[in-house]
Amino acid sequence: MAKEWYNRNNFLFAHAFLLLNRIFSYKDEGEYYMLILFSIFILIIGLIMLFSPDTWWLITESWKSNSAAEPSDFYIKLTRIGGGLFSTVGVGGIIAFFILP
Repeated sequence: MAKEWYNRNNFLFAHAFLLLNRIFSYKDEGEYYMLILFSIFILIIGLIMLFSPDTWWLITESWKSNSAAEPSDFYIKLTRIGGGLFSTVGVGGIIAFFILP
């Protein structure tokens, strides 16, 4: 039983390692620049969510309701938190673009 568990975890570990190796090995120039474009896109979304949650609500949620005229305070707070997280991920991707070979 223990040997079966050990072999299965090694199998999963090997696949996770190969996936991470594929993500961080840029053999094609297009993949390398796709990271910066995706990071800028995520950063822009995060900044809209952080500084203008009303605009984000108009884009994503307003068409779903006939009676809602504006987002709730709870929605605005959660959208700002999400925008901060998105912005952090976007900046991290831009930094990774310059650090990775």
